[in-house]
Amino acid sequence: MNVAVVVPALQSNRYHPEGDLALFGDVTLLEWKLSQLREAFPLDHIYLSCPQQRVAQLAQFSLSKQVNLVQRPEGQSFLDFIASVCRMAPQENLMVAPPITPFMGADIYRRVLEAFANLGSEHDSVVTAVELREYIYDSQGKPVNFSSLVSRQEISPVFQVVNGCYLTPKETLLRNHHQYGERPLFLPVDRLSALEVKTAEDLQMARALLPNHIQTRL
Repeated sequence: MNVAVVVPALQSNRYHPEGDLALFGDVTLLEWKLSQLREAFPLDHIYLSCPQQRVAQLAQFSLSKQVNLVQRPEGQSFLDFIASVCRMAPQENLMVAPPITPFMGADIYRRVLEAFANLGSEHDSVVTAVELREYIYDSQGKPVNFSSLVSRQEISPVFQVVNGCYLTPKETLLRNHHQYGERPLFLPVDRLSALEVKTAEDLQMARALLPNHIQTRL
């Protein structure tokens, strides 16, 4: 499929002083994510972005310079950067795949591609999400997705966006100035795939789950 993949990486962030270079098993979170993406996409369709030089150098050496390295200007907003990649990449569609979802692998990316290829006119993008059939209230205590206390199976589902994968036509991204469209198709993923490393505790949990994850995939 005609898709460019942007991997927004950071050398440091709030969950670890080394950011996406934090160790995850024998490699970094960034290298782990790139290894997952290379199972689903040609390396020359992958655009690694980072304001810091060290991350770019790591990917350059570990993947034999086949990944497109895009230096993100300091202070540039994420959405402005995505727009600049849209104008740079020759592919017609853009996927954003952050390194912070280490259990979202090639199988999920292939499902996203298939869903995107079969989008109807009612949707303009595909977004990974967790489907929730729970009693959801707003800040005023009013029910959001139910009108009476019915069983969970009867509740209208709501979707929690997972910051793992967004796939959108470039023209839609440029028009809306957002990382996905106004009418996204929410692609449900399992809880493990949805795990986001946003805190130090998340990283510890992901590391603890890794051995069993590897064992089940053997």
